[in-house]
Amino acid sequence: MPETLIRRATPADAARLAAIDAESNASPWSAQAFHDSLARGVALLAPGPGGEPDGFVLYSVLADECEILLVAVSPVARRRGIARSLLGDGIAGRQNL
Repeated sequence: MPETLIRRATPADAARLAAIDAESNASPWSAQAFHDSLARGVALLAPGPGGEPDGFVLYSVLADECEILLVAVSPVARRRGIARSLLGDGIAGRQNL
């Protein structure tokens, strides 16, 4: 399986993260909720072939503790190890959470 490239999400990614969440969760967050969360927490995402995110993990970080709030991968991008890569990078601290 090829390595998944991971980058930090920015507020500009909020609408796409909300769209992925809506495809994946019964009670999805709004784009505004993602935007507000990104101001306080950290999200890592995996860009797809066109550069748009295919999946994300959203963390809340407080002092030396990190809590996973949401993990989602677009249905068309599943079964490629994206969630595993996102969680692995976060746990390894490679993105300086």
